[in-house]
Amino acid sequence: MNILISKFHTSSMHYTYWKSVKNFDSFRRMVERSCPSDPSTLTFAFSRLSQFYRSNSHNNNYYNIFKSLESRVLTVPVEGWITRELSSVALSLSFFKHWIDHKTISHMFKSFENSICNLNALDISHIMCFIGNLRNNHDIGINVELNNLLKNISKHLRRRGILRKNLATAKNIICILSSYAKLDITDSQLLSTCCKEVNCRLNELAQPYEVANALNAISRMLSKHTSVDKIVETVICELITRFTELEHVDSESFADFLDSISRLISHGKLDCIDQLLRIFTQTINKRNELINCDEPKVLRVILRSLRNINFKHETFIEHCLKNCENDHESWSFGALCDLISTIGQSDTHKGFINSRINRVIFNKLAIQMSRRKYIPHPDTLINLAIICHYDYKLLCYAEKLIVYLLVTSVQSKIPISTVDKLNVSATILLQTRPQIISKLDISTLKMLCDMAKMDNIIGFQNVNLQPMLSEIEGRLEQKFKHLIVQ
Repeated sequence: MNILISKFHTSSMHYTYWKSVKNFDSFRRMVERSCPSDPSTLTFAFSRLSQFYRSNSHNNNYYNIFKSLESRVLTVPVEGWITRELSSVALSLSFFKHWIDHKTISHMFKSFENSICNLNALDISHIMCFIGNLRNNHDIGINVELNNLLKNISKHLRRRGILRKNLATAKNIICILSSYAKLDITDSQLLSTCCKEVNCRLNELAQPYEVANALNAISRMLSKHTSVDKIVETVICELITRFTELEHVDSESFADFLDSISRLISHGKLDCIDQLLRIFTQTINKRNELINCDEPKVLRVILRSLRNINFKHETFIEHCLKNCENDHESWSFGALCDLISTIGQSDTHKGFINSRINRVIFNKLAIQMSRRKYIPHPDTLINLAIICHYDYKLLCYAEKLIVYLLVTSVQSKIPISTVDKLNVSATILLQTRPQIISKLDISTLKMLCDMAKMDNIIGFQNVNLQPMLSEIEGRLEQKFKHLIVQ
């Protein structure tokens, strides 16, 4: 008992000691002077380092301190960690994914394997973040170990006895499902096991956000490749009934609920699709005041749910446009993309898109898109292209977008269907603004030339591309002549 109390006081002193450090220079000196090597001290040191790093990641001194602490992680025996310290250090390590060594990750994996029977909901959430941050690493060995760890955790969680012992509450079980959903991992067997346990604890989910979170996590965990277990469908129906009977609902919970229902409808393997669609419509009509909220992040979720099932709601789109025009700085890049994609689905809005989409908004979107390295949803790109095509005043803003579309489509590791849609978007814009061709490099021009000769460009089979082809070939010839002269 005295040992436990002593350890508790020591841990508290460590926490107060490390938390008291107010600036990075003091923290650096403390690390160099104290040489932390026990798990408890390393936990606090890594936590403080990750806080400094996230507030100012441009400081070059972080690398040396990280490497100093990382080397001491390897001195801790696999059996020397308690799960709370292990998961906390893993989470902090994952923030430095570009610096972490493979041998450190291997050491952490062995430690996880040793502690797997004692993991609770928070530990697993931290480990899932660790896996998520290190995923898609260029090191094949790391990816193999990540997958093996994930398989072992899933195998461990599928045993209902473990769920009862370590997770205890419905909220914790939902927390685990959410962790899997964030990584786009579907596991039908684990979902069924968790739903059996949640079904016994539904009374614990009383608040709107708790019910919405549960439904959201379950809907995201459904696999499109397998049928839905009866217990899963039972829990889904219970959660939907519970939410619709709530008197007071906040806007975020409302948006998450709609998002979940739309995902369940688009999943297509439940027996109650017609009923879900009816509930979706009734919920929107009943909670009309929540539809007209002024929070862009909430509006974005609702937009996504409408787009998922091609649900037309012109009044809501009108409200989003007004909100975006009045406060476009609050709308994120992704939210703007969702807004334009949803508008593009509604033919009745074609008439006023051009007058209502603020030029500043479009310019901001095009610039952000040209700077980013990931590809937005292909439908967003096509809708942007159509908007430019219909509104000649917007063409002066479209050049960055055109170059982005064309250059992105020749990059490697892009799904073929996405490349096709990028090509369609570029084709629309190039027909409207062919002078952009003079600004493209040779590799992009060659790609365009090949594209223009295709007979099966999706959605535009009847478009006459011969003028564009002639201009591209002429431009290519000029560039080659210029190279020969040089």
